[in-house]
Amino acid sequence: MSNNKLISASALLVCFAYMVCADTPNGGAHLMKQPSKEFVEQCEKEIGVTLQDLHNSNEDNEKKMCFHRCLATKDGYISADGVVNIERIKEYLASNPEKPNNIDAITSCLETVGRVSSCQDMVKMKNCFKP
Repeated sequence: MSNNKLISASALLVCFAYMVCADTPNGGAHLMKQPSKEFVEQCEKEIGVTLQDLHNSNEDNEKKMCFHRCLATKDGYISADGVVNIERIKEYLASNPEKPNNIDAITSCLETVGRVSSCQDMVKMKNCFKP
């Protein structure tokens, strides 16, 4: 994959399924796939939080954002150095049966997020998926 396809942004992935789906009100569209059980368990251990703890919290606290960043990194939506793989996200969104009508807007927003260098950068990424 070329560097042109990788855009430095603090957005995506995990964000998606992990943040958007987890935080979407009842009946909302699920934009991303569910993370693998293996990735969830690894991130729970790395971050020191359980998925149940995250579901019980409505706030975007540090542990929640770190968990989302961990999943996004493991799924390849964000590189280890914080570069968002916008092409990967865009391809997934386009192939999703519940694909959003605003893929271009999401992509444009992700391009402005910058490098995901901290857990709180995931909030910027998450905001790109709000209707």
